[in-house]
Amino acid sequence: MDNSDDKKNQPTESKQNGRLKFFPNCPVDKLTPYQRNPRRNEDAIKTVAKSLEKYGFNAPIILDPDYVICVGHTRFKAAQQLGLDTVPVLVVDDLTGDRFKGYNIADNQTGTISDWDIPNLWLELQELEAAGMPAADMGFTKEEIDKLLAGAGILDEDDLPPMGSGEEEGPEYQTMTFTLRHEQALIVREALAASKEKGEFDGPNKNPNGNALTRICEAYK
Repeated sequence: MDNSDDKKNQPTESKQNGRLKFFPNCPVDKLTPYQRNPRRNEDAIKTVAKSLEKYGFNAPIILDPDYVICVGHTRFKAAQQLGLDTVPVLVVDDLTGDRFKGYNIADNQTGTISDWDIPNLWLELQELEAAGMPAADMGFTKEEIDKLLAGAGILDEDDLPPMGSGEEEGPEYQTMTFTLRHEQALIVREALAASKEKGEFDGPNKNPNGNALTRICEAYK
């Protein structure tokens, strides 16, 4: 029996560790999507493709012994969109039957359980924006950022200095974020509005909220 075609399609430079086999250059056409994959990922393909172009293919697609995709359908579709011939994969020998189904769902669901540390996320996005890497490159829309800020009780994005502005304007300008409960955020908004009604602000800072907050804090320094 001639196995030349099978040998030709075998991934090269494989590394095996017990039940795991890693192949850094597996042909894309050797992979089979899971027909009953319950996760809808069409909206994420474009963003993941951008990420692969910018950062490289750093997370392997996880397969069962028959090369059916268990985890990594979005990366697989993004690779197809980019026209990649090979992708890194991890073949798991015992990822079959109910274990396959369970891990497929668990991997998708566990990613939705965690949440963001909003102040730290905001600071990271600011620095990346200043470095020429907009939040959209990480998959965020303006509406999603506004929702995250509002959910954490932080002032809306429009009430904060533009991302990256502190770095561009000089070290004397600083961006500060606060985590507030909903009722606290209402009080802060009312106080800022009242401070603004006191009249114009003197000084080079053009951010109205920063000026209003400074006026309030001057009463307690």
